[in-house]
Amino acid sequence: MPENRRNIVRIILYGMFFLFLYVIFHLTPLCGDDWVYASAMRESSLIANTLGFYQTWSGRVLGEFFSFLFASHKRLWEVMNAGILTGTVYLIARMKKNNSPAGILLLMFLFLSVPYYLRAQTYTFIVGSAAYLVPLPLLVIYLTCLKDMVRQGTISTGRTAVCAFCAFVLTLFMQNLSALTVFLSLMAAGYALTKKICRKETVLFLALSIAGTLIIALSPGSSFRMARDFPEFASLGIFGKIGVNLRQFLNLTFFYHKPLMIMLCGMLAIQAKELQERNIRIPVLGIMMIHIALTLSGGTGNLTADTVWAAVFTCVLLYLSSKGKQPLFMSALVLGAGASNAVMMASPVFGDRSALYTVVLLIIYLYLLFDVQIISERVRQLTAVLLAVGIAVSSVRLGLVYRMVRDVNAVRYHQTEYYRIRPDAEEAWFLAYPDYSIHSPNIEETDTVHIEAFRRYYWLGENTRIRFYYLDDYSHQRLMEELKQTDE
Repeated sequence: MPENRRNIVRIILYGMFFLFLYVIFHLTPLCGDDWVYASAMRESSLIANTLGFYQTWSGRVLGEFFSFLFASHKRLWEVMNAGILTGTVYLIARMKKNNSPAGILLLMFLFLSVPYYLRAQTYTFIVGSAAYLVPLPLLVIYLTCLKDMVRQGTISTGRTAVCAFCAFVLTLFMQNLSALTVFLSLMAAGYALTKKICRKETVLFLALSIAGTLIIALSPGSSFRMARDFPEFASLGIFGKIGVNLRQFLNLTFFYHKPLMIMLCGMLAIQAKELQERNIRIPVLGIMMIHIALTLSGGTGNLTADTVWAAVFTCVLLYLSSKGKQPLFMSALVLGAGASNAVMMASPVFGDRSALYTVVLLIIYLYLLFDVQIISERVRQLTAVLLAVGIAVSSVRLGLVYRMVRDVNAVRYHQTEYYRIRPDAEEAWFLAYPDYSIHSPNIEETDTVHIEAFRRYYWLGENTRIRFYYLDDYSHQRLMEELKQTDE
């Protein structure tokens, strides 16, 4: 395909991806912590809220800043969030000179096919996206600059400034991203000192990443929250904390994003066929096939067996990385993916959203491997068609989910309006969102923090008891009937 036609195809793909994401985000209502942050912005300024949370809640300065900003400006969030995800795909695609349409489709498919909890807790949850998605483009830029520095043996003044900015800013979003940034900076500095290239620059990046990490780690709010909410976990030693979170680490690192892991194993199996060491080729192929089976089943079910298998699989990944192109960078992606999740074992809150950076690093790894392996134009075209079908299926599935979310939100909007002008009502009943739709849209009566945030956000009566009810059927027709009844 001529390059000018490829450019047109690329523009169309990015435009369609952005528009689809924008529609999804437009249909997504505020929920859970979004109510907390949006309500707080009615009572205080953006800076005051951010500094207040640093003192009482967490050290994630920029994560909290963007959470307050987007929760109080949803339309801005809708555009920015779609732009951030589209921009991340674009920047990853640019890591290869030959960023073919097939490669772009691969990236889009993998970002659209993330597991439910990861999507719900980051993509369509304002507070989650502010903390986890916003720094993704900066992470890709930082990785690209470090990769080019290693390859070229030098770095320009402009790129030095960009890297310095990224090394510091990235650490102020999330704890595991902070640790990942320090880890990548340390690897870059170690390589630079060994090869005697860019030593001052990489030491600067490392120093800035450590400085940012100290800001997030020394937050009074983090210490206060740990002591108040998780005293038992805080009393554990490091091995006790690892014991609590080891199963979650294994699941989120090695068996989580099934399409990603299956495709990764398939590409590595193709790479293994090119190995000159015939005595290694067959065992590697066998390990890839076994890991596909374990990914589909979610592991062996035995903690010890899964731990041993994870170590074996990691060693094979590193071995294959060392045999391919860009061995140092590919190995750094593997180690960084593991480190990003490993550091979360020291945290009392290790949710699915924490796996985002691991997933993104493995997506980058697969993408770089993908264009290396797929050479035949016919194979490229066939792959592009299959990926387009996969994207269409994922888009339809997500579209149906968020159409239902829109319908439920329409019913709930009318209900909140009804009770807002009746502050003396003893009880207020609201339609619950079904499970596996969006993150934290319904509230348990014992969750007083979110009950009060819901009450404040929708201006409900102070003494009104807030209740939620479920439907047996959440079809479009049934929800329209519920909406009609609400209007009456």
